[in-house]
Amino acid sequence: NFENYIKGEITSRQLSDILGNGIFVADGAVWRFHRKTAANIFTTRLYRDLVQGAFKSSANNLCSVLNHRCLGEAVDLQSLFLRLTLDAFGKLTFGLEFNALVTEGPNEFGDAFDFLTSEADLRVTNSLWPLTDQILF
Repeated sequence: NFENYIKGEITSRQLSDILGNGIFVADGAVWRFHRKTAANIFTTRLYRDLVQGAFKSSANNLCSVLNHRCLGEAVDLQSLFLRLTLDAFGKLTFGLEFNALVTEGPNEFGDAFDFLTSEADLRVTNSLWPLTDQILF
């Protein structure tokens, strides 16, 4: 059914320098190639072994953080859930420990990721993006 949801040349132009030329911006045969490759990598066993393990470990870290912080004071759950996701993502995609849950202050990777997602959103929603991008940068 993905043939009915073509991203097209405009989306490719808007996002390829952020997302590359892979599955997220490709259509047709290129998309099918990337999709088949991803489907062979992301198996049920991989999900069970890696994804659940990464999130379980990060969730355990979250519980530890909450146990230390929940002594009658307000807790920013949105920030903690973002950091939990960042830690699990780092383990899954890069094999790295970002330690975002246990480190106070900004996280360089998280900040860069937030910037790129905001930039991608701006490019898709602002029809004047190519012009405003040249003016601002």
